[in-house]
Amino acid sequence: MLPHAQYARKDVLQLQLHRAAFFAKSMNPHPRAMGGYP
Repeated sequence: MLPHAQYARKDVLQLQLHRAAFFAKSMNPHPRAMGGYP
C-alpha cells in the first residue's frame, strides 16, 4: 500500500507540473510557444 501511495503522490505532482507548464505556455504571447505553428 505504501508504494501505491508514493506512485499516486508522484502522479499528482507530475499533473501539477504539466498544468503549470500548460498555463505558462498559454500566457506566452508567441504562437510558436503554443506548439501549433512551425
